[in-house]
Amino acid sequence: MEIHLVRTSLGLQAYGDEDYEMLRKIKIGSVVKAKIVQPRNVKFHRKFFSLINAAWDCLTEQQRENMRSKETFREHLLIVSGFSEPLYDINGEKFLERAKSISFAKMDESAFDIVYNKVLDTILTILIADGVSEDDFNNILKNYS
Repeated sequence: MEIHLVRTSLGLQAYGDEDYEMLRKIKIGSVVKAKIVQPRNVKFHRKFFSLINAAWDCLTEQQRENMRSKETFREHLLIVSGFSEPLYDINGEKFLERAKSISFAKMDESAFDIVYNKVLDTILTILIADGVSEDDFNNILKNYS
């Protein structure tokens, strides 16, 4: 059973009607075990993908061809920003880096905030080298939000 709760001055209470109905099924006085997890902000998650889309559109045609897809570009940005894990061959030799997952289940809000800011820094480094200023990119990014 998964229930969303909200912290009030009276304690934890059901967040919505569905949560309230699920909570009512637990008998008063029953002891239950809960794992408290603050769900990630879905708007912030979408903002990350807007960031990727805006950056993709700022790339040169050659850079887009080199990356082949936005998904490859996103993975590249995560790896360059330090969010990767090594892959090894059958003999234990490292041969590749793979981007870590940014799924809701694998990363909390504070960790995702760090990823967002480091990826933004990486994007700005790439774009500034290509002549796109930070202000120009921020103006472009406004159109994607």
